[in-house]
Amino acid sequence: VEEKDEVFAPNLSYSIGSYIKNRDLKMYPCFKSAEINDQTIISLGLNSILDLSFEFPEGQNTLFDAAQRKWLKNRLPQKNCLNVLA
Repeated sequence: VEEKDEVFAPNLSYSIGSYIKNRDLKMYPCFKSAEINDQTIISLGLNSILDLSFEFPEGQNTLFDAAQRKWLKNRLPQKNCLNVLA
C-alpha cells in the first residue's frame, strides 16, 4: 500500500504513512493475540494515524530509531487539545 503523505524520514525508502500502514497490515493477522500496546500500534497504523505523544509503554515510537524519532518530532508540530478545539 502506498500512502500519499509524502513525509520521508531519514533512512526510510518510502513515506512514513506507507511504512506504518504496510507494517501494520502484516501484523494484523496476529492482532487478537497481540499485547495491548501492539494492538494500539496496529489500530493507529491501520487508521493512518501517527501518534508520537503516546509513549506508555512505548507506542509508535518503537517503530523508529532515535534519529527518525527526533526528525519526526522536529518536523511535525506538537498538537494539544487547546489547539485542536480553538
